[in-house]
Amino acid sequence: MERDELLGKHPIRKWERKLILSVDYGLEAIYAGVLQEASHLTYGVESADTYTWIENAPEAVFRECPRIKKAKELAPSHISSLSRATRSSLTSP
Repeated sequence: MERDELLGKHPIRKWERKLILSVDYGLEAIYAGVLQEASHLTYGVESADTYTWIENAPEAVFRECPRIKKAKELAPSHISSLSRATRSSLTSP
């Protein structure tokens, strides 16, 4: 760190802002953790899978993308599951 970052003009005001912002972020992180735990206790842990309806998909799609899992086959459609990581890496036309 440069000397001007901590000292410079109005150093006490700078320290106060850094302290207040750090405390604020810390409290927000604690609050988010409490909300997450309460949500998990109430509703359970959310599944990491998303189910999709795919119509007229050739079998090659499932061979080429093994991360797409067939959950149920309803000719000529499929209900498939994708994990969160898979959803972000796929693109739609």
